[in-house]
Amino acid sequence: MMKQFNFAKRHKDFSQKLWDKVASQPEELVKSQATPESRKLFNLSRNASMSLCLNKGFARLKSSKHGILYGKIEPEHYIEDLICWHFVNRFPMFYIVLESDRGTFIGKKGKRIQKITKPMQKVVNDLEKVLPINNIINDLNNELINEEEVWKTFYKSHFIKERKNTKYFNRIMPKKYRKTQSLQTEMAINRKEKLLTEF
Repeated sequence: MMKQFNFAKRHKDFSQKLWDKVASQPEELVKSQATPESRKLFNLSRNASMSLCLNKGFARLKSSKHGILYGKIEPEHYIEDLICWHFVNRFPMFYIVLESDRGTFIGKKGKRIQKITKPMQKVVNDLEKVLPINNIINDLNNELINEEEVWKTFYKSHFIKERKNTKYFNRIMPKKYRKTQSLQTEMAINRKEKLLTEF
């Protein structure tokens, strides 16, 4: 029964005392979230789960010609290893290196996720010394000069000015995620105010 609350343990405000309290309550009340404690635990679990979903979508990875995909993430809760697993499963041929305020997470298909204190760039440099050049990424890097520019071009090509709805964008995009470095392209296009450079 308590499996439905598993994500709650990854929430930054998780309390073992709350977990034990809910575990001791009648199953039918917990399943329907009829107690304040079960409702709170459900909300913690849902928030951590939503944070995982958002971070999967907002992460922007750079590539190294040695078969490494790397980038910085800013999760609010303790979900870095799950984000890393997501990209390991999505790109099984590559090493995944993600850096957050809690450390650097390294993943590769068939291996356990590692968490270390080294900065991301140092980890990438160390891996590049021992890994051979990956022809797939090397060919892409030769064609794509700047990954950030490629993303900007892709985003702008799908953007329809006549359908711009800033109010809707602000409603579905939580404020705490708007300052994320990986969303600067989206934020620039959906900004209400104009910059001096636009005149």
